[in-house]
Amino acid sequence: MAKKLIDSKDILNDLVNVVVPKYFPEDTLDKSRVSIMGYVTEAMANSIEDTVVLEQRRAADYCPELSNSAIHVRQTAKIRSIEVEYATPGKAFAIIGVLKDDILTKGVKQNNEIVFTIDRRSTIMHNGVPFALEDDILIRAVQRPSGYVYAANYSGEYATYESYIQMFEQENEQGQEMVTMLVQIYQFNYNIREQIITDDIQFLYDGIPFDYDNLLAGFDVYYKNSANDPYTKVDKVHYLTTENTKAIYYNDDDDLLIYILNNPKLNIGVNATLKVEIRETLGEDGMITIGNSNTTFSLYRDGTYNYTGVNVICTMLSDTVEASDGDSLADLKHRMIDAKTRRDNITTEHDIISYINDIDANVQIVKKRNDIEDRRYYMYTLLRHNREIVPATTKRLQLTGIISPLNYGDFDKYDSTVDRKVLRAYSKFKLVESPDPEEESYAVKVDRDEPEDPDGFYYTCPFMLLLNKYDIASYYFTSVNDSITLNNKTVNSMFPFQMICRSLNIYRDSHNPDTFDQYQITITGTLNTSNDKELLDEDGNLIDYTSIMSYVIFRRDNNAVAYLPMQIDSYNKESREFTFKGTFTTTDYITEQDKLEVNKGLFQNTTDKNYNSVIDFKDAQLEVFFMYKYDRADDYLKSDPIFQYVPSTKTAGYALMSGYYNTPSNYYNLILEYNKFSSSPVRVEPRSETTVYYSVGEVPFIKYDYGIEHIINMYPTFENMKQTYGSLLKLTTDFEVSLKFISTYGRSKYITVTGGRDVRSGYEVEAELNDLNPTFYFKVYGKNIDIDSIYTYIYEYLRDTYITGSTIFMSNICTLVEQNFMDVRSIKYMGVNDLDASYQQFTYTVPEFTNIDVITRFVPEQLNVTDIQIELDET
Repeated sequence: MAKKLIDSKDILNDLVNVVVPKYFPEDTLDKSRVSIMGYVTEAMANSIEDTVVLEQRRAADYCPELSNSAIHVRQTAKIRSIEVEYATPGKAFAIIGVLKDDILTKGVKQNNEIVFTIDRRSTIMHNGVPFALEDDILIRAVQRPSGYVYAANYSGEYATYESYIQMFEQENEQGQEMVTMLVQIYQFNYNIREQIITDDIQFLYDGIPFDYDNLLAGFDVYYKNSANDPYTKVDKVHYLTTENTKAIYYNDDDDLLIYILNNPKLNIGVNATLKVEIRETLGEDGMITIGNSNTTFSLYRDGTYNYTGVNVICTMLSDTVEASDGDSLADLKHRMIDAKTRRDNITTEHDIISYINDIDANVQIVKKRNDIEDRRYYMYTLLRHNREIVPATTKRLQLTGIISPLNYGDFDKYDSTVDRKVLRAYSKFKLVESPDPEEESYAVKVDRDEPEDPDGFYYTCPFMLLLNKYDIASYYFTSVNDSITLNNKTVNSMFPFQMICRSLNIYRDSHNPDTFDQYQITITGTLNTSNDKELLDEDGNLIDYTSIMSYVIFRRDNNAVAYLPMQIDSYNKESREFTFKGTFTTTDYITEQDKLEVNKGLFQNTTDKNYNSVIDFKDAQLEVFFMYKYDRADDYLKSDPIFQYVPSTKTAGYALMSGYYNTPSNYYNLILEYNKFSSSPVRVEPRSETTVYYSVGEVPFIKYDYGIEHIINMYPTFENMKQTYGSLLKLTTDFEVSLKFISTYGRSKYITVTGGRDVRSGYEVEAELNDLNPTFYFKVYGKNIDIDSIYTYIYEYLRDTYITGSTIFMSNICTLVEQNFMDVRSIKYMGVNDLDASYQQFTYTVPEFTNIDVITRFVPEQLNVTDIQIELDET
C-alpha cells in the first residue's frame, strides 16, 4: 500500500529510512543532517513537497469554486460577470461648524460671493475610529442688501447624494457667529499614495502596486504627465475587461494591493505621476456607538486651500449603521456555485406555484393541455389588498363595436387609420345572467350613473383594454402612485443656491370620476441655505410663488420633446419645504410604437405651444431642473440644454440652480404593461352591416365600489405582479402565463352546503350556496366579550383556509373560538344566508375537465366572508 506523503517531514523520513538504504551500505552510511547526504535528502524532500503542493493547488484551480486562491476566485467571478462587493463603510450623522469670520476671511472671492471649501479628505476621529466626508463641501457667503446669505452644498464631483446638507446659523459659547451643517459622514479614511512611473513595461503588463491596510471601500485614480500639470481624474475598469475604452485598467484581486495598469489610449508615459486615493474602512468593526469622548475634525492640508488658523468643530449625532465587510472568499465561491448550477427555468406545476406564491398571491393552476408535446395552463390569482381578499372575479365581456365615426360604441378612443380601440379603466360593467344554466354569464358596459339593481353584480376592470387591428386584446394598468429616486447632475455650479430634492412622485387614479385622465407630478425640496428670508414676508409666508420654477423634461425615443412647468404649490414654514406640482392629461391611447398620447399640460420644447403628441411611458428617463428668479441672473452662463428646452419667454430673469435625472435603475412608468402575460381570447360577432360585437373571454374584474375606492392603493400590488409575472415569462417552459382572478365576488357555481337529514330518505340535504359573499350568523355567550376580536378570528380562519378541493366545518370554528377566547362560555353557529344552523359543512367541488369548453369556462372560487353577524348573550 502506497504511503501518502503530505509534508517535507514525512517525505524526509521516507527518503532516509526507505529509499537510501537500498542504494547505500547501512554500516558506512552517515545519516546526520550535517552531511552531504543530509543536505541532498533535505533538498529532495522540500522539492517533492513543493511539487505536491503546487499540483494540489493547480488541481483545485481547475475548479475555481474549490480554489483557495483569492486572486483566482475573484478573477473568475468577474470573468463570469458575478459581481464582487467591496466593503461598505458605515454611515453616521454629524454636525460640522465653521466660524463666519473664517468663511469671510479665508474663502475665495467670486463675483459677489465668497466660497469656502471643506476638503472631503479631512479626517473626523471619534473614539479612535476615523470618519470622512464623501465630497467637498462648498460654503458660500452671498452678498445681498441685507447682508450675507449663507448656502452650502457638495461640489458634486464625488457625492452619491444619498445625503444632503441641512444648514443653520447660530452662536457658539463665546458668542461668535457660526455656520453649522448637518451632514452624513462615512467610516473610512483616505489613503493617498503617489508614484512616478519609471518602467513603462511594468506599467503596461504587471501594473504599479498601491497598498492599503484595512478593507477596501473604493478608490479613485488620477494622473499627471509632468510635475507642473494638474491631476486628471480618470475612469477605471478591471483589466480583464473586453470593453474598448479609454479608462485606465486596475487589478484589485489581491488582498491589500491595487495594481494600476496602463491603457495606451491615455498616452500616459514614463515620468508621469499616478495618484490613487484609496478609501479603506474597518467594515463591521467600525460600527460604533456614540461615546463620551470629544470628536475631532482635522482639515486636510495640502496647500490647496487657506486653512491657516481655521478650526472646524464636529459633533457626532448618531451611531454608525449599515457597514459590511464585503464579499468573503466563501461568499464568492457560493455565488459561483449557485450561478453555475441554477436551473433558471420552471418546468412543473409545483415550480410555478412556488415561484408565484413568493408574492403571497395564492395561485391556482388550471390545466388546458398536458401531453408529451406541450403543456398549457391557466393561472388564477387570489387578489389581496392589505389583509383583505379583494372581491374579484373573471368573466367574459361583451362589447359593442364602432358604430360610426362619431359613435365608438362601448370604446372610449378609436384610431381608424390603424384600427386600434381603447376601453379605459374607469368603465363600469354589469353581470348578465343567462337563463340557460349551460350558457356562460357575461358582463356588459353600463353608464356610470345608471341606477343599480340591488340584486345585481357590478364590476370595474383594473386594466385599460386595447384591441389592435388583429383583434388581439392587451391589458394596461393605468393608475400609478410611484416615487422615482432622483440623482443630482452638475449644472451651473457657480450659482450659490440649490434646490435639494430626493424624489419625484407620479400620481394618477384612473378610477377617479373627476381626474381619471390626469397625471400629477409632485416634487418636494428645500433650499441649501440656513433660512429662506429673501423669499418670505414678515410673517414667514411666501411672497412670490414663481420665485422658483421647476421644469420636468419628458422624452420620446429617449429624445427630449416636451416640458412640464411647475411653480411652487405650497411652502411649509416649519420644515422649510417647497412643494411643486404640475399636471397633464392623457387620452390613454398607446401607439403601435408603444408611445402614450398626451393631449394637455405639456409644452412643446422651445415653444409656448401645447404638446399634443406622444411620449415614452415605460422604463423611461426624465430630467428635472430648478430655476431661481434672480436680479443678477444674466451674470451666469446659459449654456445648459434646459435653455434650449424651455423658451426664453419663460427663463428670462431666472438663473439655473440645480438639475436632477433618474438613472436606469430608477426608470419611471406612467403605465404598467400587462399584455405580455395576461391575454384574453376575442371573438368577433357581426350584428349588422355596420356594427360588430366583441366577445372578450377571461377578463379580470373587481367589484365596482371596491375598485373605485381601492385600486389606486393597490398600485404596489400590481407593480409587484408585473415584475414577478414578467420574470416568470423568462423562466417557464411551454407555459401560457395568463393572469386572471379567482372568483371572490358574485355567485358561486361550485360550493355546496350540507345540512340536516331528509325525513324520507334519511340522507343529508345538500344545497348550492350560490353566493361567494354570504352572511354568517353566530351567537356568543359570556361577559366582557371582545366581539371585534372574535369577528377578526373567524374572518381570518375563513380567509386563510383555502378550500380548493377540501371542506370547511363550522363546528371546527366554534371549537377554536371557545379554546382561544377565555371569556367565551360558548359560541353557537346560527346559519348562513337563509339556511339554518343545520347547514354546517361547506364543500368545494372542482368539475371534471373533460373538454376544452369546461376548462375555459371554469374559474376557481374562494369564499370571501366579510359579513359576519355576531349576537352577544351576557345572561
